[in-house]
Amino acid sequence: MPKNYSTKFVEAIQSAEGETLGVELAKICVEANIPPRFIAKHFSVTRITIHSWFRGGAIKESKKLKIVKFIEQLYEDLKKGDLPAKDGKSAKEYIERFQ
Repeated sequence: MPKNYSTKFVEAIQSAEGETLGVELAKICVEANIPPRFIAKHFSVTRITIHSWFRGGAIKESKKLKIVKFIEQLYEDLKKGDLPAKDGKSAKEYIERFQ
């Protein structure tokens, strides 16, 4: 399990019902080992906002398409073997590719 996420959090998102875009984002970020602080920076929101999204909270319409594209890219890079990130440095470098 990535050390960026608690066991309790990972269990909660794995058992989440009625998956929302934010929960899907959470699951792929855990799998890709991308810390919430980097996700927050990428989407220009706070970490609190990211945690809200991860738990199914509302996402502004203006962010949804960017999130969908980001999720698709993470899945693609996991499939290619470019992820999961090995450590914080590689996670940061990965996210910076999108800036």
